[in-house]
Amino acid sequence: MTFNFLYKLLLEMPQRIDIDLKMEETVAHIKKVGRFVEKVKLNNIDYDVWEVNNGDTDLYFIHNDKVVAAEVGFYPKKYGIEENLIQQNPKYKGLARAIYIEYLLKKYSYILSDTTMTPAGLGFWIKLYEQYKDTFVFSIYEISTKVNRRIHSANEMRRVHGKNKKFHNYRYMVQHKQ
Repeated sequence: MTFNFLYKLLLEMPQRIDIDLKMEETVAHIKKVGRFVEKVKLNNIDYDVWEVNNGDTDLYFIHNDKVVAAEVGFYPKKYGIEENLIQQNPKYKGLARAIYIEYLLKKYSYILSDTTMTPAGLGFWIKLYEQYKDTFVFSIYEISTKVNRRIHSANEMRRVHGKNKKFHNYRYMVQHKQ
């Protein structure tokens, strides 16, 4: 069996077709219940941004009118946003970070993480920090004391992350340099 034969077989699998159909159904649903916001270019790819409000704000970045490349959910605050959800289609590497830096931080002065962060969420924030630490200010916000401490290394982020409930007191923040 050659690689080309296997690749063609994978492309013809019913599961792949089913996934594509569900993706198109998802895009159709977003367009039915949401509103078009604007067209943007991130990482040299064009996206249509759609917004759906369900108590929070959900933004969908749709590529080629049929693929949801990323979804970002957040609660708007006075000057910034508190994240609720970020999901990225694996085919669009780095898109979530580009959305935060090149899209959301152009509209809001800060982004605050949610409280119960998964290991993938920690990895996202560490990558964001490592890539943009010289351009933006990153800090750890302690909810109980309302103290915001600037981060100087990714290890500081790791030290306040974990399954234990005490770690729910900490959030990460990224904001513009003053």
